[in-house]
Amino acid sequence: MKTIHVHCPLCDFESSTVKISGVDRLIGGTHAFTLRFCDNCSMLYLDPRPDVESIPLLYPDSYRPYGYLRSRFRQIFRHIRLRIRAALIVTRLKPGGTILEIGCGDGELLAEMQRRSFKVKGIELNQAAAARAVQKYGFDIEVGTFTQAKLVNDSFDAIILYHVLEHLIDPLEVLKKLKKTLKCGAVLVIGTPNSDSLEARIFGNHWVGYDLPRHLFPFSEKKLVETLKNMGFKDIVTVHEIDTNSWMLSINWRLQASSGPGKKWLFRLLSPLFFFLVFPLALFQAVFRISGKIIVFARK
Repeated sequence: MKTIHVHCPLCDFESSTVKISGVDRLIGGTHAFTLRFCDNCSMLYLDPRPDVESIPLLYPDSYRPYGYLRSRFRQIFRHIRLRIRAALIVTRLKPGGTILEIGCGDGELLAEMQRRSFKVKGIELNQAAAARAVQKYGFDIEVGTFTQAKLVNDSFDAIILYHVLEHLIDPLEVLKKLKKTLKCGAVLVIGTPNSDSLEARIFGNHWVGYDLPRHLFPFSEKKLVETLKNMGFKDIVTVHEIDTNSWMLSINWRLQASSGPGKKWLFRLLSPLFFFLVFPLALFQAVFRISGKIIVFARK
């Protein structure tokens, strides 16, 4: 894998301070990746980061957001979460509009939105995941990146990026283009890990929300809201999700780091128990707005 040095994506400042270092917990290997704080604006970013040619190698077809789940428990839990998430998003949108999802994976969230009478379109980088969405739902899915897509300005009532923004090489440029693509008064919906969460502080480089090296720019709630305001978005609202998944995966990563892969199967066996143990804590975080996952709504 080739890496390149980068400056802060928000202010282009060169000087930075190391926040954490860690290895790729998904694919493996010994190469350490480093997250840095910008010394000017405090944005958190990966430096050095994989170059453009290396980034697709970080996303195998078995990547979890593409819909690849072995456990029946995880499949059921994911379906429940999707329904809750869709219901939450719908409360901020006008009925019956046209929705674009960037990074739609296997189309499960779009399917929930379509069931609520929205017209839907998706863009997905992974060809296998896009093919599953087309085969299962018959959706209009464009394979590639958002910057490659042929979209008309002022054409969507809502655009959803659920855990996509932190993966992008140039999030500011994408946000600018997204704003042009939205209709006047339309809503941008961004789901992302919250780097200022309780889990981030407890687990450090084992926190799943950092997901080195796929997460190039782990936003905090404060930094994301500030960025959207500076771009001219208005009526910005943040919702903190009830996020048991962040706790469970971070515990798993911590166990594997301290005890090796032998504890992996034990964790899978006990995962339903872990879920019920961490649920009250995740609920507490959502209520007191320190959750590891947030959804930000911003109006053009």
